[in-house]
Amino acid sequence: MQKRSFITTTSVEMVRIYFLCLLVNLVVLIFANKLAPQSVVFGTSVLTPNWGLFLSMGTLSLLNLLFVPFFEQVQEELQRELTSKEWMVGYFILNFVGLWLISRFAEQLGLGISSWWVGAILAFILDMLQGFAIMRFAYEKK
Repeated sequence: MQKRSFITTTSVEMVRIYFLCLLVNLVVLIFANKLAPQSVVFGTSVLTPNWGLFLSMGTLSLLNLLFVPFFEQVQEELQRELTSKEWMVGYFILNFVGLWLISRFAEQLGLGISSWWVGAILAFILDMLQGFAIMRFAYEKK
């Protein structure tokens, strides 16, 4: 049986994905903080709000980036390319779990969210905007 080869993400695309995710994450969380300052909080007694924002969203962006090879491995095992919907569901779960874990380490990472449903709403918004940004700007046009 011939092994099917799928397109893999190059290192340049990985760098683009990281910075696109970081930019989207920063913008979404700043707006969330402005709209609901009691639900999304940045900073601690030792971290300024700006450091809390950059540290927590940098961590989430790195988590998003590190899962790209795992999704590509799933494609190899399934012997087909994942659909956009499957990528989006995977990243929704990843964003939700990532936000929840980051907020559990609020003292170290500087992000606090008030409830799991705030994390779910943020994860949904992040998922949509990250998906758009990555599909539009990260990959080379073939």
